[in-house]
Amino acid sequence: MCSSSNGSYARCAVKIRYIIITALKLGLTRAALPEEIAAWDANIRTNGAGLPAGSGDPVSGEEISADKCASCHGDFAEGVDNWPVLAGGFGMLADKDPVKTVGSYWPYLSTVWRSAKPIGR
Repeated sequence: MCSSSNGSYARCAVKIRYIIITALKLGLTRAALPEEIAAWDANIRTNGAGLPAGSGDPVSGEEISADKCASCHGDFAEGVDNWPVLAGGFGMLADKDPVKTVGSYWPYLSTVWRSAKPIGR
């Protein structure tokens, strides 16, 4: 694993570069096309700047959450069965048994807007 604590960043980078070059030579991968990069390229600020055009309000957000998220993550993001808790955990990562949620790692929802949603949701 790449980690600065054991000084392995450089070794890890060399290994990753080797894997990518080998995959390219074997035809197992290719460079991303500009339109593929553009589809995932998002620079969304903590104040919401950079979000795509659209509109919304808390009431419609609650309806969307109930329709698309609650069956797995619960009405209050508490998690259901094996699906993870999505809320809480702020400032707990240093605890012995932290609650690991989106909020544990990123204090602003805009940070995870594009990547957190399951494909097709």
